[in-house]
Amino acid sequence: HLGLAGPRIANFGPDGRERANGSIVHNHETWLTFTDLVLIDPTDTGWSRTVKPDDAKNFYNVKSDAQVLAKVIALYTAKNGRSSSPKYLLGESYGGFRAVKVARALQNDQGIVPAGIIALSPLLEGSLQFGATRFALGAALQLPSLAAAELERRNQFTPEALANAEHFAMTDYLTTLAGPPPAGQAADTFYRRIADLTGLPLDVVTRTRGFVHDAYIKHLRDKGVVSSYDVGFSVPDPFPESASAHNDDPVLDGFTRALGGLTAGYIRNELGFKTEMTYELLASDISRKWDWQGESMGRASATTDIRELLALNSGFRMMIAHGTSDLVTPYAVSRYVVNHLPPLGGADRVQLKLYRGGHMFYFTPGSRLAFTNDAKVFYSPAAE
Repeated sequence: HLGLAGPRIANFGPDGRERANGSIVHNHETWLTFTDLVLIDPTDTGWSRTVKPDDAKNFYNVKSDAQVLAKVIALYTAKNGRSSSPKYLLGESYGGFRAVKVARALQNDQGIVPAGIIALSPLLEGSLQFGATRFALGAALQLPSLAAAELERRNQFTPEALANAEHFAMTDYLTTLAGPPPAGQAADTFYRRIADLTGLPLDVVTRTRGFVHDAYIKHLRDKGVVSSYDVGFSVPDPFPESASAHNDDPVLDGFTRALGGLTAGYIRNELGFKTEMTYELLASDISRKWDWQGESMGRASATTDIRELLALNSGFRMMIAHGTSDLVTPYAVSRYVVNHLPPLGGADRVQLKLYRGGHMFYFTPGSRLAFTNDAKVFYSPAAE
């Protein structure tokens, strides 16, 4: 709402990082110029609450969460005379996963066929996303994001340089990690290449045998502690004597706290909604209680749902947007998913768009405008 699409937007300074001095300003790039917006806070986030507090736990699972949001959408569109309007869903992070599940619930339970989804930094395949410390493919899909961050630090970022890192990740890096650990000169050459790509010390890369995901957050030379949500962003290490990072995430916790206060003030003071409830921008306690219904976050998957949406609705389209230096939802995972979809119509029905920055790349100068322009093109069939 205040980071990207709404009529007002949070301003965190020219570099997008001055969270202590954030303010609300007019959003000249609001998506209201090309689509109507209805922003929904799921149960126990924002100011959404169940009538009976004890009932809230019934909504803390994948299926009921999707079903209740589909019902909210169905009720809203019916009561506001918008049943015939094209329906596009936008979701970020878990919200990208949620948007896919809600689209299926809309189609199956409410008789509403969505026109499209924009999944922003989404979780799509947990087994690929969370396997970077154990499996060769998971590590290979993480490496390009680490390389992108190092290119940014060196002021050497170009699409060509990133493409070279992607090629290494899916060829020599993948096949070497999949086999027995290299030895001798081969090991030295291999580990030096990884150290050069990521900026990690050679001894750290060697000790981890090339599986550098966990080591990266703590051991990036003298850069302090980097954020998993934007590995190009670092802060001084508050525990330099510790071998592991156990402080708050520099991006997630910083932006969550800053945006929470700005949002509550905006809604109370500018929109006139007065309440004594606490605005829950990110409900971490619910995350710990979340029921994955027989699975886990590490095995969560939206691929089957995407295939069904594409197969059952020839007009359905999807745009997946990622920041290049996001390690929480690395873009190469989504590229892998897209590349392995069966041929279900035109190749442009599922688009992958990349932007410089991290998980919330819309706080990176230039990336929000580029993303907004791409979204406007994506939405344009709805206006035709």
